[in-house]
Amino acid sequence: PYNPLAGERGGPRGEAEGAHAPFAHWTLPGADWPIAGRGSFFQPAQQCWGVDVAKPPLAEIVASAALAAKSSAGASGHGFASEEPDGGGYLREVRELVGQAAAAGEGEDWRSALLEAWPQQDWVDQRHVAQQHAYADMHLTMILVDYWRYIFEADPPSLRIAAACGTSPARGFPPAAWRVHVGEAVGALRQVADARRMRELYSASTYDRVVWDLVEIYHVFGGVNASSAGLRGPMPPRASDGALIGAPAYVCLASRILEAHCEALKYELGDGI
Repeated sequence: PYNPLAGERGGPRGEAEGAHAPFAHWTLPGADWPIAGRGSFFQPAQQCWGVDVAKPPLAEIVASAALAAKSSAGASGHGFASEEPDGGGYLREVRELVGQAAAAGEGEDWRSALLEAWPQQDWVDQRHVAQQHAYADMHLTMILVDYWRYIFEADPPSLRIAAACGTSPARGFPPAAWRVHVGEAVGALRQVADARRMRELYSASTYDRVVWDLVEIYHVFGGVNASSAGLRGPMPPRASDGALIGAPAYVCLASRILEAHCEALKYELGDGI
């Protein structure tokens, strides 16, 4: 088992977490950012993302402006790339958006976003810095998810599955007791993080914001049933399949890693224990 206090891991396993074959290709959940084969050149690489951290900041600005113009024009939300593996779909999507821009009224041409951003180098630099911070948030999140998994390793299988899947234990554990248990686990996570000096490495404000979002806003750690009723605000938007939409990239990363861990534990320990 992984012990974060030891500061090291074993080598990569031949079995991918979440894969049921003993010699499946090794993968890293959350790092599956599609560059080729994605459904749209302009849409974020993952539906969950509010900002596409896979694009350079200036490209993301222009792509977001193009998507906003496409939406206001009533066009479909996705391109044709997934229909044409040779990349022809990307070209068709670009031509469609350029055609819409040429027919747009004054002040509605999304291409003006590039012209407006070009002389504002300080503003563009701020976007680059913001993206650097987004990657730092994601790095911190990967560490916290590892700590979260470690804290539950000694628990019974039903609690390990519940912690990974963001649900209440299948049976034999009242909701109030589960909330207390998750609260204690969050406290243990903070103790491990403090011992590893996460606050000093990432700043106290960044650390508190990321933990707060993962626990109380997006309910990634413990699930919504474990959140304090008095602190629970509006539920974040989700797609019809339950996936998050428009969330920070680090929240999407944590959700994806724990989703894969959930599948692996159910296969290893048995679902519904």
